[in-house]
Amino acid sequence: MSLSFEFFKNPVSARSDYDRFVEINSGAVPAFLPRLWSELERYPDPDFLLNQFERLTRSVVSVSSLYQTLATFPPLTARLVKFFAISPFLSEVFFRDFQYAYLLLRPEIDCIPFNPSILSRADNPSYSFTRQLDELKIIKNQELLKIAIRDFILEVPIEETMASISRLADAVLKSVLEKIIHNKFPDVPVPFSIYALGKLGGAELNYSSDIDLMFVYDAEGEFLSNGKNLSHHEFFNRLCSEFVACLNKSTREGQFYRVDTRLRPDGDSGPLARSVNSCLHYYESRGQLWERQMLIKARPIAGDAAFGMKFLSKLDPFVYPKTHFESPMHAIAQMKWRIEEKHQTTIGFNIKTGAGGIRDVEFIVQALQLLNGGQQKDLRCGNTITSLTLLRDAGHLSFSEYTSLSEAYVFFRRIEHLLQIRENQQTHEIPAEASTIASLLKLGSEKMFRDHLQERTSGVRKIFDSVFEIPTELRDDSDLFLSERLTPSLEKKLVEYRYEHPAQAHRLLRSLALGHFPKLYSNLTREHFSRIANNLLDRLALTPSPDQTLLNFERFSAAQPWIDSWYVSLLNPNTLDRVIRIASLATPMTMLLSDRASVFDFLLATNLDDKNEIKNFPEHTVLKKIAWIKYALSLPSRIEHVLLSLSGLADHILHAIFERHFGNAPIALFALGKWGGSELSFKSDLDAIFVCSDTADIDDLIGRAKKMTEEVCAVTSHGKLYELDARLRPEGQQSPLVVTLSRYREYFDGRAMLWERQSLLKARFVSGDAIVKAQFDAFVDGVLFERPFGEAEFGEISKMRARQTKEKSKTSSGFDLKFSGGGLLDIEYLIQAHQIKNRIAEPNTPAAIEKLSHIHPEFRPLKASYLFYRSLEIALFVQLDRRSTSLPTDEKQLDFLSRFCELKSVNDLSNILSEHQNLVRKIFRDFMKDA
Repeated sequence: MSLSFEFFKNPVSARSDYDRFVEINSGAVPAFLPRLWSELERYPDPDFLLNQFERLTRSVVSVSSLYQTLATFPPLTARLVKFFAISPFLSEVFFRDFQYAYLLLRPEIDCIPFNPSILSRADNPSYSFTRQLDELKIIKNQELLKIAIRDFILEVPIEETMASISRLADAVLKSVLEKIIHNKFPDVPVPFSIYALGKLGGAELNYSSDIDLMFVYDAEGEFLSNGKNLSHHEFFNRLCSEFVACLNKSTREGQFYRVDTRLRPDGDSGPLARSVNSCLHYYESRGQLWERQMLIKARPIAGDAAFGMKFLSKLDPFVYPKTHFESPMHAIAQMKWRIEEKHQTTIGFNIKTGAGGIRDVEFIVQALQLLNGGQQKDLRCGNTITSLTLLRDAGHLSFSEYTSLSEAYVFFRRIEHLLQIRENQQTHEIPAEASTIASLLKLGSEKMFRDHLQERTSGVRKIFDSVFEIPTELRDDSDLFLSERLTPSLEKKLVEYRYEHPAQAHRLLRSLALGHFPKLYSNLTREHFSRIANNLLDRLALTPSPDQTLLNFERFSAAQPWIDSWYVSLLNPNTLDRVIRIASLATPMTMLLSDRASVFDFLLATNLDDKNEIKNFPEHTVLKKIAWIKYALSLPSRIEHVLLSLSGLADHILHAIFERHFGNAPIALFALGKWGGSELSFKSDLDAIFVCSDTADIDDLIGRAKKMTEEVCAVTSHGKLYELDARLRPEGQQSPLVVTLSRYREYFDGRAMLWERQSLLKARFVSGDAIVKAQFDAFVDGVLFERPFGEAEFGEISKMRARQTKEKSKTSSGFDLKFSGGGLLDIEYLIQAHQIKNRIAEPNTPAAIEKLSHIHPEFRPLKASYLFYRSLEIALFVQLDRRSTSLPTDEKQLDFLSRFCELKSVNDLSNILSEHQNLVRKIFRDFMKDA
């Protein structure tokens, strides 16, 4: 057998190690060596890795047993080499005791996630206090090795790894505290808690992180301890000092953790432990902005858990003030810049503090949490990845920003883990030679790694600069709103800001600064406006249509009763961004805010997912308009949530109206169509049916149903509530508005068409009598699933779709999201046909696709296509006020849609649309023709 030595840097030394392997094996080439050579070639430093393998042969009791194991289980060789490449520190574990290497044989079984109960192994009453602590260290190191194996061999998500390391630390610290109290401080006088801060507080610990801790006890006082009066202050500071010393102390089994307590009030100059009142007084009188940031991650991990949470709730007003008299953004940005200056290096890039690195992501998250957490409690979270999701869902980060930040953060944290686990050192410096890191990250060459890193850091830094852009005094653009005449130079400036109608923009800017006669603004108001003018102009230029957005913004501002307070509130960049996003919607969507400025605060503050906040809102039409705006702000990234929310709102309103009209009558309201599928758009009618029992007073119920329909469809000063459409009942408009159960059965037994059977897939109970609901649900199941559905039915649906497509092509030259081939109806008809065939009763199309994907995996991409089409359909309405599903052919409108969908160009929109259309059409043809 001939093995090459050319890829080694020192072929002579490699040959020597090879000869030793053969010599130990009685002159025969060990069976594992070809696999070993193959693995070594994959890494930048094969000499070092070969040397580590040679060390392994010298450390085991039986080399022949080692060779036999490597030969009979080939993956072990690759896994050992990978571990040697990742961490010489962890490799020492295998050299000290090869039994640990057997964890690499079945890692999915032998390295299951950490269970805190395993720490009870250290509770042996025959052990001394010191022996118990050492046993805890042994267990901790074993579990950390298992976590590393799950991380690097099973390649579990980095989020799982960070959570596992944090759970291990939580359990170890809790166990250490219990042992210290039991052995040395048995009489704890009042509740107290140990708080994790920083990475541990956020449950995102590294392999070699310091742990930041803070200690708080309930109240000052004295108690009798060992016959002496002892103050609570002295007791808890002794206890906590002992606790920190135990964690920091190194023994032959190593160290628990490096503990940092400098984040506590007054840092090193203050007491280690403080009472609740002492902490509260400190934060209220001397607390600084960085301490608010720090406390976002505070989490009780040991001591009295209930007390720990209660104290944190008392800190909420400090951490998350409801009102910021001055935006914290500038101070946070300055803090970050100072950190960067302090950690500047010529050696390599600091993945934590460097521009665009981990700290940038954390500061973006924490700044947005500080700004908005006072009003939005859902944003109060210490975990960075979870917080990014919450900020995206709340509309404070766009989908593209969220994607860029979350992907970059995960990438950075994986680099950080590789750096720290290598030698068990808290380092964040990427070395000048990083080929091993590139290889372990599967990025090929070091250049590819550097390019990928540069792309990620640049993307994060761009968002950082955007978030921390600080309002400044007006540059040289004050003449944009002070000059009475639109000069050529002013017009040029406005064109640069992307205004298609500079004269109108100039007029609106003057109105914002000076007011309207006779309501002219004071000099103070002009000064307030000048402070937001730069940010306003810059942000308006980023919207799909600056002309429309400025027009709406001016209408909102003119409606404000206290214009000075309004402009001051817009100094908060996040508030300004929210208002501009609202103003960027189509004018009919936002007219309410010009008519009733008082609802603006309600719009910005109300959580419409919390039914307790809206159930008592008296004006349903106003509530619906507020909800429309609120949901539109989460587009385009949360399209599925918007569809569900719009449907849920209709459920809430129609349920209230139905109950008022029908009370306990034996009748039920069922939703059909988009409403039934919980897929309402902003412009959808409500398809509904009224079903009653056979014994009900049908004439009375018909009268009530007519009155309810008239109320829902009535035109008020704020428009129509909904268009309630009951034409999907048997015989349509030719039949009574309310239909009995027996009439339904009789109709579907003899005269119903296939499309009417399809429509029942969307039947969903909204309100009414439970018995009627149960009976109708049973009837629907029978119609859908107990009757034949085969090749003839598939053929009939295919022919119906072909007719629709052909008829639509006669009236529309562009792509129609609903009717064109490869559009929404292809997806809906395909899914509905296969639902009936496979007896899947699911009214919601995306959910039905998910369920059918378990039967036909080819269907899975249809969900993305469906949601993309629905997002475009909604964009047509909320941005262009178009109620048609036909895409515009006008280039400007298409550009408008592209920007709204966060795409770079109309060409991108066209390409993506074409990909979805071709995919949908192919799947439709493949699964309808022979079904």
